Order: sequence, then C-alpha cells, then structure tokens
Amino acid sequence: MSALMLLIPLAIVAVPAGLMAPSPAVMPSPSWSASPSPSVSSVSAGTARPVGKAQITVNPVEVTAGGAVQVSGNGFDPRETVRVELFNGANLKKFDGPYLLLDAPADDFGRLATVAVTIPAELCCTGATVRMVLTGRDSHRGTEKLITLA
Repeated sequence: MSALMLLIPLAIVAVPAGLMAPSPAVMPSPSWSASPSPSVSSVSAGTARPVGKAQITVNPVEVTAGGAVQVSGNGFDPRETVRVELFNGANLKKFDGPYLLLDAPADDFGRLATVAVTIPAELCCTGATVRMVLTGRDSHRGTEKLITLA
C-alpha cells in the first residue's frame, strides 16, 4: 500500500515531454532596434524638436561693467525667439534691471547662435555677480549662468 501512495504523488508531478519548455538554445533571442536620441524627437520632416533642458554658454564668465560677452545656447524650439536678459546676482550696489539685452531667433534645431551682448556700464562692484538668462518665448525653457564683474 505504501508503494502505491508514493506513485500517486509522482504521477501528479510528472510532466509529459510535449509540455516542457524548449531549451535556451531554441528560445528566440530578443531583437533590439536603435531608438532616436533622447534629446531630440521628430516634429516634421526636416525639423527636430528639443526635449529636456535648455543650455547656455557664456564666454568670458568674468567681465568688467561695460564689457561684452559671447552668449550661445541650445535646447529651444526650432525658430523660436530666445530672450537674453540680465538679472541681479550678489553684491551689486546698484541694479536697475532686469535688463533685456536682446531677442534672437533659434535655428531649425533650437540652437541660439553666438551673439555678443554688453554688460551695462552702471553695474557696480568688482566681485559682484549677475545672472545671464536665456528663455524660449514659446517653449518657456530657460537656463542661466553667473557672470562675475571684474
């Protein structure tokens, strides 16, 4: 009787050969396809729409009041107007801003070409900082960089 009881549980656990999963060598391997860059998604043929944060480049980042800096940026909508402004930083004695320095168009890829902007001459004091801010007028994406007055 005990031999019969042992056979019953084995019969329940046994799996017919046709129901077993195929060996790993037979399993199809996953196929991967390249996806577009995470920073750009398609809008329409010939244009690209940036996704994510805007970026700014300022050179030099230390300048005297009345001096000029070169500003460029990217991450804006294609052909949108990018506003370049100057905001208060730290240790300024006098600041009548924010100062609108210029509005310039982004290119077909959302890049602002390098533009020269002049730091207002009335800003005072060596070691003080101001914030150069770029803002896309349509996308509302913004970015900023500190500039130190020399």
